[in-house]
Amino acid sequence: MKELTNGNITHINEYTKRLCQIQTDMIARLEELKPIHSKLERQIQEVLHLLEFEMLNAPQRAKAVKRLTDLRKERRVVKQEIYDINQALKTFTFHADKQPKWEYQMQYTYSTDTVKAIFGEESGE
Repeated sequence: MKELTNGNITHINEYTKRLCQIQTDMIARLEELKPIHSKLERQIQEVLHLLEFEMLNAPQRAKAVKRLTDLRKERRVVKQEIYDINQALKTFTFHADKQPKWEYQMQYTYSTDTVKAIFGEESGE
């Protein structure tokens, strides 16, 4: 095992500071995304109500459906980013004033294709 020296400790402290900054940035981004997500939800509901309760001709209805599709795609992108940030935040939590605390170990799940490509088609290879 490698012995810790002052240089290594300084190096570890630098990485810890960087990870703390990344965590802070992710939390800030999450706060930015929440109102965007809410706004998209409201807009989707407005279009759904418009389609349900208003008498629209065919071109108007087509435009409304197109708008609904675009809003749902936008919402999916935002929801995916929120999910990704939440998963990353679950993986680790750093406190700048304390030692890093690992709450969860990162777990990797490999696809069947990856396993087959590395270990061969049969388990004996």
